[in-house]
Amino acid sequence: MKWLALVVYNLLLPLALLVMLPAQWRKMRRRGGYGVAFGERLGAYSPKTLDLVSSGEPLWIHAVSVGEMLMALRLVAALRESGAWTGGVVLSVTTSTGRALAEERADAATSVVWMPFDLPFVVGRVVRRLRPKALILVEAELWPNLVSRCDRQGIPVCVLNARLSRRSEARYRRFRAWVNPFFGMISALGLQHEGDRRRFAALGVRDEVMDVTGSIKFDGEGAGAAPEVAARVREVRERLSFLGNRRILLAASTHPGEEAMVCRVWRSLRSGDGDPALVVVPRHFERAGDAAADMEREGARPLLISRWGRDGGALAVGGYDCLVVDVTGVLAAWTEAADFVIVGKSFAPHYGGQTPAEAARAGKPIATGPHMENFQELVEAMEEAKGMARVSSAMELEDVLRAWIENPELATALGERARQTLSAHQGALRRSVNLIERVVEG
Repeated sequence: MKWLALVVYNLLLPLALLVMLPAQWRKMRRRGGYGVAFGERLGAYSPKTLDLVSSGEPLWIHAVSVGEMLMALRLVAALRESGAWTGGVVLSVTTSTGRALAEERADAATSVVWMPFDLPFVVGRVVRRLRPKALILVEAELWPNLVSRCDRQGIPVCVLNARLSRRSEARYRRFRAWVNPFFGMISALGLQHEGDRRRFAALGVRDEVMDVTGSIKFDGEGAGAAPEVAARVREVRERLSFLGNRRILLAASTHPGEEAMVCRVWRSLRSGDGDPALVVVPRHFERAGDAAADMEREGARPLLISRWGRDGGALAVGGYDCLVVDVTGVLAAWTEAADFVIVGKSFAPHYGGQTPAEAARAGKPIATGPHMENFQELVEAMEEAKGMARVSSAMELEDVLRAWIENPELATALGERARQTLSAHQGALRRSVNLIERVVEG
């Protein structure tokens, strides 16, 4: 069945690429940076990458988004520190923002490249050139041609931080006969939760390759904001008069429409000097201008932080009353600086939610909308421990935030319970390193 699934996939892939091309092209133009080293998508690598490969078989780690890339960098650092891997690392990324952060923070023995197109002739060339010791996917989707090529070449494929939501499970089950062969090629699977084991088993993953390692993202070891990023956030707080010493209401990883809704709620809460200041961090930084425009229509006067970065203190006493963060890699620092956190992508019409783990790890009181399906098990555990508030409307959100503002002890206790909920994931980074070590050793 595997060969038939590959044939069908390779027949449909060009058609799918053509259908998705217009939307992808618009996204690439908005975010920029996709033209850099474009040849890497076809297996044409820089001398640095080729030199690194020539010195020995590298470990190939793939991370799709910024959050996964940050986990991958933590993983590389832990591998180095433990001595589990001292050789070269090829870190592949999919987004331009992820690439920029990876190039800024990767060590000298790590080469950052684009993920190749999953076309048979491309991945064949890439695997021959990189000759990886193992392929490590961080919360990543399985690329059929790449996984199949690694399987044929005897290169183990390890998936870390794996989770399978009920929604994704239902989708995969409809195509079980076609996806099972590819899931069956996984050499090792580090699961976030015990409940994921049954769902992956139904998709063809053998029980002996599965191990519940927990979530690296939820593990406090080596997590949190980088000191220099935290220092920049402190500077912003000190120099922007509308932040000052006020408590901060953070709307994290918001999606279209959520900024305006949060802004309405925030403005209805304002009654005096004790009001919280509003900081909004859109999930995609290129949306920041649209988010600010939506907030202006609600009567707010938002400042884009990139503009403050250009003009500095000249804007510190301007006519602004809230902040929109349109730079990447700083969400952890703003989460640590916040007093209350609203998690985005959780209010209609959006579905699935963004992770509440960053705020929980920092011990912050968390409010979300009703749609947190992508993190169902974690959210259920936090709700059971009374460590978060899930609301169904803007009116309920206002009531929750008002209660926290008027009763700080209530908010502090809720944040502490959220922090304790993550204790099951303590040590996930170390367990993931051990799993990679076992894979590499065969």
